[in-house]
Amino acid sequence: MQRVVDVEGLVVRFRRFQLGPIDLHLPGQGSLGLAGANGAGKSTILDVLSGLRKPDEGTVRVFGESITSLSAATRARLGLVREELALADHERVGSLLRTAAAFYRRWDWRVLDGLMRRFAIDASLAVAQLSKGARLKLQLAMALCHGADLLYLDEPFSGLDVGTRRELGDLLRGARSERGLSIVLTSHEPEELARLCDRVVVLAGGRVVLEVGPADLAARWQRWRFTAPRHLPLPENVYEQRLEPFHYSWVAPAGRGGIEAYLSIHGARDVARCDVALADVLTAVLMKGGDEPTCLPR
Repeated sequence: MQRVVDVEGLVVRFRRFQLGPIDLHLPGQGSLGLAGANGAGKSTILDVLSGLRKPDEGTVRVFGESITSLSAATRARLGLVREELALADHERVGSLLRTAAAFYRRWDWRVLDGLMRRFAIDASLAVAQLSKGARLKLQLAMALCHGADLLYLDEPFSGLDVGTRRELGDLLRGARSERGLSIVLTSHEPEELARLCDRVVVLAGGRVVLEVGPADLAARWQRWRFTAPRHLPLPENVYEQRLEPFHYSWVAPAGRGGIEAYLSIHGARDVARCDVALADVLTAVLMKGGDEPTCLPR
């Protein structure tokens, strides 16, 4: 299947920070998640993929075209949803939609009307009157109705209530299965990343420290549950989740040997090795803040 995104050796330099070098690949109808702390470089990658920032090094291709010279037809296949995206607060929603429609040949008013009803957005309101969740829904509706084949979402679930998160997640999953939509998503939410993404890349300090997906999770990661009378020092490359007093859960790469012997020496009891969910791996790594790339499996 054709790749819709190909990134090789991407480097973006700032005064006191460098992103990369980074390689990323997204097949058609795929979904790629970008995770990491604030300042790790997630939004910068989206800026590059959207053509809003030029890379200092490397090649970036979207639908086979260089990001520095995208054709108008390819740009029309891209959609961007982000919290800080500028919308004219004084403008009425209906007026904003009519203005946007003039720029897209594939704009479908029937699709838009259906999404506006589903999201309960009143087109007579000024943009400033919309809640944060409604603004994100409006951006998503605009991206889907103009026929975007590749959607970039920058922290779309940040600050939203559980119901709105679930609604947006259901819509995105439906768009992937029904329309073949491809997605690049940044988020701090491990559960949402696990539900929506085929692959997740974790960034720390501008570098990739982990890339994993549900398909290879069982072969690469494992969970250890045990009880212990005291807190045990963590071995290298092991991540801890304390469940309740004296009950622990460790997440570690599957190739990390010696854990069972280590636990036995330190008096751990009821030791069990079990499968681990993608969200748990992401939570463990993100809570630790990321390590150097050599400390995690790639």
